Amino acid sequence: MSRNVARTGLVAVALALTGCGGSTEDAAPPPGPLLPRAVASDLAARSDRVAERLASGDRCAADREADELRTRAVAVVSKVPPALQEELLSGVNALAERISCPAPPSSGGKGKSGETDEKEKDGEDEREEDD
Repeated sequence: MSRNVARTGLVAVALALTGCGGSTEDAAPPPGPLLPRAVASDLAARSDRVAERLASGDRCAADREADELRTRAVAVVSKVPPALQEELLSGVNALAERISCPAPPSSGGKGKSGETDEKEKDGEDEREEDD
């Protein structure tokens, strides 16, 4: 994924998280529901960590951070105004789904110790016994 695409996704999440503003007696009421400042700050910081990991080229760390962001968003969704819940969760889910950690190279049927998989061993043993 290009850095611009990731950044765009992160900006979308950050914009969904904003809604905190100053107020004065003469100020008009906000145009819509507001996200609690603590929730917005927490999720925005997590989103920034995803962006930092992507910018450094560490896709695996970015993937873990995005999963943690999604977990946290789900955990705090009850604190988010209903009008923002779907946008928040869909943005976080879309971001997490676009980031993936490359799979490690295949071991060719051998485990970490270099031994053949147990199922393969059992199959070979049975064939040897039949001979």
